[in-house]
Amino acid sequence: MSILSGAFTDAGSRYHGLNQDTYLDSIITIGSPGMEQSQLRLWGIFDGHNMLGEVAAQICVVEFEAYFREEANKQWQQNQFFNITHTLIQNAFQYVNNKILECYEHLPIQHSYPGKCEQGGILYTLESDHNGNKFYTKGHEKRIVDFGTTAAIAILHGSQLCIADVGDSRILIGRTQKSSLQAEFMTVQHQLSDPSEVSRIKLGWPQTEFRDGFVALMDFKNQCYTQLSMTRALGHLIFGKLGVIPDPHYVSVKITKKDFCLILASDGVWDYVSGSEAVSIVADYEDPTEAAKELVKHAVRLSELDDRPPDNATALVVFFQ
Repeated sequence: MSILSGAFTDAGSRYHGLNQDTYLDSIITIGSPGMEQSQLRLWGIFDGHNMLGEVAAQICVVEFEAYFREEANKQWQQNQFFNITHTLIQNAFQYVNNKILECYEHLPIQHSYPGKCEQGGILYTLESDHNGNKFYTKGHEKRIVDFGTTAAIAILHGSQLCIADVGDSRILIGRTQKSSLQAEFMTVQHQLSDPSEVSRIKLGWPQTEFRDGFVALMDFKNQCYTQLSMTRALGHLIFGKLGVIPDPHYVSVKITKKDFCLILASDGVWDYVSGSEAVSIVADYEDPTEAAKELVKHAVRLSELDDRPPDNATALVVFFQ
């Protein structure tokens, strides 16, 4: 089986050029030179959110690859066999989550973040209150420091494909079924629209408040500091204490001859493009990078037609041949 992959990202105009999306497309060689070797393919989409969310997303690119490279070769040296397990995936997400949390100890004193009108962004200064809570401030505006990222990854070893995710970035498999194309999402969206996620948070974190479909972070005056639409994500120091956890949804499948593509994308794509439409778009291309570009551009056009400033939008397309 030959594999082609390519990606495309568009910052959109919603955040005045700031792109908090990023992606991972890596080949990891398992084994030592001169001995039998195999390859592990690793793909990922990461959509950062809140101030410094782009930092969390970039850490995912570096640390997921580093983790799987080390673990794969460790397993291989022990028994010359690599097995992707649910535990391995869970440990990877926890490892990367911890790497992001380390950033809270080394925050930049000043940071620029887009405002509603400012093209160049607003320069905020880091401050702390008497309780040790950290904020970025500009005049009377105060932003509590809590950031994170979605993570949707796919790992292919031989014909075994393992997919795991937190947040609302999504992955699907495109299949040929007789003369038609089919799309099957392999991820779940971790949001409050899922009753099981609401029950999980209410049971484990009964102090957590919900406002208009968001997990809400309240101050001592019962005013909302900030809110988050996701119930699972990586990197959240404060929302992590309110039930937003890094534990991923996980699934493992075998790639068959019917499976012709894998599509990973952020919500800037999936908010406007259905799974079946995405598969139909990429099926018209032989070059996965061009396919990813058209998929993103199509989502951006639909966003503009909806009179909404386009969000960061990123897609990674894999063709199985």
